[in-house]
Amino acid sequence: MAQFTGTITNAFRPEGGVNIAVKGIEDDRVIVAPTGPTFNFDKKVDGKTLTFTMAPSSGTTEEPRKVKVEVKKGSEKVTITPTHWEVEITSSSSPTEVNVTIFIEYK
Repeated sequence: MAQFTGTITNAFRPEGGVNIAVKGIEDDRVIVAPTGPTFNFDKKVDGKTLTFTMAPSSGTTEEPRKVKVEVKKGSEKVTITPTHWEVEITSSSSPTEVNVTIFIEYK
């Protein structure tokens, strides 16, 4: 059994309707919105891998939208689909600390 603790932050432009639906960390989906941009979690899983998805309500996952994942005591993999990001965190030692930021990269 592995334990994962961390935060998911929505750093999109602070405008109404830019919500992020997170599935796979709690029983139901969690909405991370600009008015409450950070969701803290503490999740135990059987095995060593935590997998969850994040979907923006205001569009797609196309560039310049990005996801940054920082992991202490583990590794990460982010898979991008047109409608959501799938994040897979593998623990090398418990508890594994995870920080995820969804943002727009301006060039």
